[in-house]
Amino acid sequence: MELTKREDVLKFAALVVAKDYNSSIQIIDNWLQDNPFDYNAMSQFKGNKNPNKKKKYLGSPQNIYQDKLLPILKAANSSNPKEELYKLFDGKGKINNISIFSDGNAKLKFLNFSTMPKVNCGGAGGCLSFCYSFKSLRNPNVVARWVANTILENHAFEILEDSLRWNLGRAKYRVGLDQVVDFRLYNDGDFQSLDKMISWFDILNKFPQLQSYAYSKSLHLFKNFIDEYGAENIPSNFVLNLSSGVHPIYKPLKKVLAKYDFVRGEFIGIDLGKKVKPTELTKEQKQELRQKAYAMGFKKAFACGGICQSCTNQGHACGMRKLKDVAIVTPIH
Repeated sequence: MELTKREDVLKFAALVVAKDYNSSIQIIDNWLQDNPFDYNAMSQFKGNKNPNKKKKYLGSPQNIYQDKLLPILKAANSSNPKEELYKLFDGKGKINNISIFSDGNAKLKFLNFSTMPKVNCGGAGGCLSFCYSFKSLRNPNVVARWVANTILENHAFEILEDSLRWNLGRAKYRVGLDQVVDFRLYNDGDFQSLDKMISWFDILNKFPQLQSYAYSKSLHLFKNFIDEYGAENIPSNFVLNLSSGVHPIYKPLKKVLAKYDFVRGEFIGIDLGKKVKPTELTKEQKQELRQKAYAMGFKKAFACGGICQSCTNQGHACGMRKLKDVAIVTPIH
């Protein structure tokens, strides 16, 4: 199994989701044995101006899998996973030097959390043909975070809560009594089980300063939660966008869930015939997106511009309850 190839990484991650840590550990051991780090290899970084510069072990795939991820897998495979995982947690924002939460990027300057895509996405359907997360599967640093967070969801939600509390204590996220911290739950991945959904809702209830939102296809889990606990027990600081690409078997649940207050509306990927980045949309292309949404039966539509924190002058559209039932449309890219 080649841990720098997309499909193999997903197979490896599926074993982690299933808590088959023996197999997961063996895969990494085998890969490390077959791919030892070559300390004499020359750097192939395109921006390198020194032709005699050698590759560095720190940050290499071997470093990520052997020194960072493998100890986490072994902790999860122990007789007391939570206790062993806590030994690797720095009490702040990292588990064995892997960041648990992210501050985002130029397009998403929000605190966010991710797990492995596809293998944690029980409601995924057509989206698997255009999932943007797949582009990062060849990046061991990203994969390590996704896998580590999947393990923490499996065994130690307390570490997630502790890390979130530490992050919210940072100057970057300290807010006044009437202010909120935008938080995207599952920038990659999705709610994998009802138990994990309940655990996240418990955490959100403890941090009212968070204004959390998600794009989810795990609609069956929301329906199960409502049936068992009632919609009134979904945190008031959580907003759901019904994401496109849901598995056909769960698609009817969109209408069922749309009536609830915690559901903002649908977020839809639309094919413009070619790949276009939301940040590069022309005025005409935005109009085309809206027209296609109207043709799908939506009465109102808003074209996503790709920069979450500045898409409106009142906040980001996907977290705005006042935009309930407005279809937010983006080009498949």
